[in-house]
Order: sequence, then C-alpha cells, then structure tokens
Amino acid sequence: MSFQLSLPGNDSDRLLARPGRPNPGYVVISALVITITVAGLVLLGTTTAKYALAGALAILCLGLFATDPAILAFLAIPATLVVARVSGSSVNLSVSDLVLFLGAMSGLFALKIKEAPELRPMFLLVAIYEALLVPTLIENPYRADFIEWGHEVYLVAGSLIVGWVVARRGWTKQVCATFLFGAAIISGYACFEDAVRFHFHDFGGLSLQMQKNYIGNILANALLVAWINPPWIGLRKRYTRPLIILLSLGILASHSRQAMVSLAIVGIIIIVRDKSLRRRSKIILLSVIPLGIVAYLTLQKELASHNRFDSINTRLDWYRTSIHLWETSPWFGIGLRWWYLPQYAATAFQPPNGEMEMLSSAGILGLLGFVIAMSGYARLSWKLPGSFGTLAFAAILYKLVDGQIDIFWVTATGAIPWMLCGLSMGALAAARAGTLSPSFLSGSQPHREQESDPPSIRARIAPAG
Repeated sequence: MSFQLSLPGNDSDRLLARPGRPNPGYVVISALVITITVAGLVLLGTTTAKYALAGALAILCLGLFATDPAILAFLAIPATLVVARVSGSSVNLSVSDLVLFLGAMSGLFALKIKEAPELRPMFLLVAIYEALLVPTLIENPYRADFIEWGHEVYLVAGSLIVGWVVARRGWTKQVCATFLFGAAIISGYACFEDAVRFHFHDFGGLSLQMQKNYIGNILANALLVAWINPPWIGLRKRYTRPLIILLSLGILASHSRQAMVSLAIVGIIIIVRDKSLRRRSKIILLSVIPLGIVAYLTLQKELASHNRFDSINTRLDWYRTSIHLWETSPWFGIGLRWWYLPQYAATAFQPPNGEMEMLSSAGILGLLGFVIAMSGYARLSWKLPGSFGTLAFAAILYKLVDGQIDIFWVTATGAIPWMLCGLSMGALAAARAGTLSPSFLSGSQPHREQESDPPSIRARIAPAG
C-alpha cells in the first residue's frame, strides 16, 4: 500500500510526493522524540535507564532508516544545536557527533555520487589531508590520536554527505527553517538572560550550558543563512528580516568577539562577491557594523586594563606554548589531541588557532595538508555557479576567519560550514536533475520548470567533462 504526501509552498513538492516517501513533517515529530529521549538520558542517570533509552534510540534510528535513510541525515543538521553529551565507561561524545555519524552512514545509501561531481574533489581534499596525518599517527600511537583522526574525517566528509543528501531530496527549506527556529530560541534566551544580568549588574557568562563562542558561532552561521537566503532555500523575507535582527542581538548578548569580527569580515566580502546581495546589504550592514564596533570597543577596554590573564594575553601565551611544543617534533608534531595526555596536563589547552593547532599536533606535514585542504575547499565553493556558491563560500570563509582567533576543530560548529556547503552542492544537483528551476542561477524568484526554459541555462549547471 502506497501513500503520497507533500508539504505545500515548495518547488520540491514533486520530488517529495513520491509513493513510499515520507513527509518531512514526520521528521519534525521524530526530532521531538529524539530530543525527549536525549533529555531522558541526561535526567535519568541510572545504568538501567541508560541501557533502556539506548535501546529505544537504536530502535527509533532503525525505524527511521527503514522509512528513508535521508531522515537521519536531515536530523543531523538541527542536532548541531544540542550540546548534551552521551557518556559511558568507554565513550564520551556529543549528541551532535552521534547524530552526524548516524546521518552520514545512512546518507551513504541515498548518495548518488554520479550526480555529485562537485563532491568528488572535496572528498579528494579530505583524503589528502588525512593521508598527511598518517605519519603523526605512526609517530604518536595513542587512543585520542586515532579518535581525532577519524573524527575529522566524518566532521568534514560526513557533513558534506548529510547536506548533499538533504538538499537532493528537496528538503532544503524545511531543514533550514528548523535550524533557524532553534537558533532563534537560543538567541532569544541569550538576549533575555543578558538583559536580566545587565539589570542586576551581573556580567558573568550565560547559564545556557553553552560556551559563549559556541553560541556566537551558531548564531553567526544562522544569520548567514537568513541573510543570503538563496532562491533554492526560498524563506520568506517577512520572516528572515526580523530573524536577522534577533540573531544579531543574540550575538551581542553572547559577548563572542570572535563571532562579531568574523561575521563583519565575511559580510563585507560576500557583498563584494554577490551583486544580488548588494540590494539587501542595508540590513546586514546595520547588523554587522554595530557588532564590529562593540568588538573593537571591548577589545580596547581589555587592552587598557593591562590584565596579564585577560583573553588576549592568555592567547599569546598559548601561541608561544604551541610553538615550543612544535619545536620538540617539527615534522610530525606531538599528536592529535595532545592536550588530553597526562604529560601535558600543566599546559592542557586546545590552541585557539587552526594553524597553531595543526603545527603543534601534526607538525609541518599536518599544516601542509591543512593549508591544501582549506584553500581547496574555499576555491571549490567559490567556483560553484550563481546563487549556489554564495552560501557555501560564506560558510567556509566564516570558518576559516573564525579559526584564526578561535578553536578550529570543534564539534557541532565545526560541522555546520560543511553541511551548508553540502546543501549548496545538493541543491545544484537537484537543479541539474530538473527538480529545481535553473533560473535559480541568476538569483530570480523560483518558478515551476517550463519547457520554454532556454537550453543555455541548463548548460551552465551541467558538470564539467
């Protein structure tokens, strides 16, 4: 017995309305079930409850996979907003990592590699980077070293798969709306709590059980989605405009200077790159300029305090320590996640800079692989045609800029840029297959594909070679 369901108001209805295909509305229900289950896992701390809930999660995932493997991939994107961890005697990982792993593995069954020529060079860059880390694994054979090596594989490649599969299914609008809804809740709560703390002259951190830079990065990525909002996402402006303001206020409330500075830089570059966004640049400029000013003023205040233990001097100390550790093993480094080793307990920190982390962890070879991979990702996203490339390039550029002044390889926020890049490439594959109108390339409003669409437009989205 077959059924046919679809969500209104989306050009992907034809793709979704297939016999035996699930309605993305069921995905929302499944997400609620998983959220309740994870909350139960956190609240119920007994061993019996953990085993019972783990079994329930396994059955739920199996059911979702049997219905459609892409559903787990869908859930992986809003799961980046969850900071809870799954802990046990032999495992301690974040919920977002767990869902990403399950989503990537199930997404492999829905991935059509022949339709994804843009993904293949991305995967090649992942392979080059990981291959250049192998000498570090041989030189420093310990458990955390191997775990991080595998973690970085699915953090990038897995996120690309998740994004591509979701977009190729035609669920781009739904998944972005879900992600933005969650980000709006975080932003609203951050604004409320920061206002209360300001009223009582309490300038401590937020009590969201989220680190301030995590909040800032989540909200900054959400703001990029709401602002760029390419036609293949198609969110309504009456929702995105107030959302941009709310997210900007949330970033201010998070007190994350890294997010403020990175967003200001990326916003200016994207306006220069994409002419269609210049007409909508006023609202983003009104958002990022105050962020840049606040970041500058707080930085000046911190420098004037001459506090040896402020964030600037602490970072400089970490940079000097990273260089000193790198000098002990210039070519191979001292191992991935070296800050977990007992011999480095006195200086246990993850370097707040992507290049410094790679240099101390994997030496010159690791840094070479990092530079090759990151420059390649930026170049490939820049080359994506029309509106498909803007969001992908903005997300990766934001990650690269933020990674100069903050931790680069971090769970959840480290996956979002590659997810957005995968969404862009999956939407391009959908346009190439005819399930999205080729007019998206020019940034025009979406319309149902007509036979009168000129063949020259189709040729622009055909894969090279």
